[in-house]
Amino acid sequence: SVLPYLFPLLDSLQYAGPWVTSHPDNVIAQVATLAFTLYRSIPLSGLLAFFALSSFSSNLSLNRLVRFNIQQAIYLDFALFVPGLMAGLLGAVGSGLGLPGTGVVTEYLSDGVVLGTLATIAYASATSLLGSTPDQVPFVSDAAKSRMVTPDMFDEEGKLVGPSRGVEDDDVNKED
Repeated sequence: SVLPYLFPLLDSLQYAGPWVTSHPDNVIAQVATLAFTLYRSIPLSGLLAFFALSSFSSNLSLNRLVRFNIQQAIYLDFALFVPGLMAGLLGAVGSGLGLPGTGVVTEYLSDGVVLGTLATIAYASATSLLGSTPDQVPFVSDAAKSRMVTPDMFDEEGKLVGPSRGVEDDDVNKED
């Protein structure tokens, strides 16, 4: 159930560049560089991983914990888009205003993104391996919960009817 977290882990390695270049002799840095290079050497690897995980997350034959972890890994990967967007916008604004490069700030922010992703993955993995649902990640867990497909979303014929809204059919069809 923790395998889906490789997707955001590998995508977070794009922010590890400053740390990897400042620690070239570190074995962890070398492994991270190799893993990221292999991941990025496959054309459209992120898109392929997204579609594969998305198709598995709606497969009701998989355990609910596995499906939740898949969905949460997808949203965690979406969350990694925000720091990249912010860095691009700040860089564009900074260069437009003629400000010098902010290498140290960017390095600290990149380290924070990687460490935050690692902490989230460690929490989710440990919780999952203990048999509980890792549903305490702010924003991400709520989004994953809202996208979970459950058996009560299907009618007797197996057609998707959507999430139950807590309204009984008799209440809807009552006349005043």
